[in-house]
Amino acid sequence: MRSADLLNEVGHLTAGELSEKNLAQVLVTVLIDRHKKADFVKREKDPEDRRRVIIVPLTAGKPQVKKLFQS
Repeated sequence: MRSADLLNEVGHLTAGELSEKNLAQVLVTVLIDRHKKADFVKREKDPEDRRRVIIVPLTAGKPQVKKLFQS
């Protein structure tokens, strides 16, 4: 939930940048795969550096993420 909130707040990040935000590096790929399956994010090639892949939050997932954080 923290990573989904971070992506919605910050915008796109690479997997490496996501792991630098206090998330275990080993779990980042699994985490991204789960978010992708739930339509929270998508992977795109970085237009400035084709070797990098950026993780982009999807607008469609935002209401679902907000619902997770409601008390």
